[in-house]
Amino acid sequence: MNTDSAAITAESNNPHSALRTPQFVMDGHQDALYYASIYGGTQRFDSGWEGAQLDLPSLRAGGVTAAFWAIFGAGEVRPAHDPAACAAEVDTLLAGYHAWIDGNPDYRLIKDTADLEALAAEPPAAGQPLGVLLHCEGARGIAGLDHLAVLHAAGLRSVGLTWNEANAYATGAHGNPATGLTPAGRDLVRTLNALHMAVDAAHLNRQGLWDLLDVATAPVLVTHTGCAALYAHPRNIADDQIQAVAATGGLIGIFMVNSFLAPAGVAVTLETVLAHYDHLLDLVGPNHLALGTDYGGVSSGLPAGLETARDLPRLVNAFAAHGYSDTTIAALCGGNYRRVLATILG
Repeated sequence: MNTDSAAITAESNNPHSALRTPQFVMDGHQDALYYASIYGGTQRFDSGWEGAQLDLPSLRAGGVTAAFWAIFGAGEVRPAHDPAACAAEVDTLLAGYHAWIDGNPDYRLIKDTADLEALAAEPPAAGQPLGVLLHCEGARGIAGLDHLAVLHAAGLRSVGLTWNEANAYATGAHGNPATGLTPAGRDLVRTLNALHMAVDAAHLNRQGLWDLLDVATAPVLVTHTGCAALYAHPRNIADDQIQAVAATGGLIGIFMVNSFLAPAGVAVTLETVLAHYDHLLDLVGPNHLALGTDYGGVSSGLPAGLETARDLPRLVNAFAAHGYSDTTIAALCGGNYRRVLATILG
């Protein structure tokens, strides 16, 4: 592979490069509703504004076909857990997504493989709708299996078992390292598999991920993480677990969060992101790599040159300049999600 960082940077920034973003691009994690609520609402998100980390024009400019859009409630970060309030918050945020997406020609909800394939089959066009797969980031607001069934009926198709701390189902990356999934968490995973919903292991602690891998019967996703071998942050995944996730047929996405990709004080660039992808590629090959930017949810700095969703073609060009084949790039950018979600969603 080309390791000349100057050449990679020049090629990634070359507006005349012959490379084009693959036809199908899927991002495994974006905080769209959260970001829209901070910066003026969903109508402003749709019209866009200069410098936005995430908005509809930047997604189109970035060539994104589809994305996991997160439900992230304040209950995930409140010290005191109020189960009823957390569940009501998830319901409200899910309804907020429907109020935004339903009947809006700019978006199309992904509920099953047929929805995904219909999007993938459409040739790129200026007004192509963005596919949205709804994801609950942290299960604190899921009030049991009956509530999960209601959420599924309302279009939810992916669940992360926890955020950074512990809940009734699992322990997060900043929680007690000795605890993993609870019995309720194991039942939740079994039910998610039975409902053909994706299970996202991002934010789980190490024991929780082992417990998830022990019970899961479908491919496991780790949608937005980094490689612990390159930077031993609690949010990053170790080599043995990368290989174990791949053994399920699952995928790992690398996020655009400086504080997780390198130690404080180290400049984070395109080359930093490439190093994490290189590590995954060396460990498990191209069929288990994915995008997982975390755009819309990043407040601690993004890699230089990748500050917004419209910058994703720079990453694609950097992959090519770095020596990734067209086949590997197409798989990483969305083909792998297309294949794996066909297994999960049914």
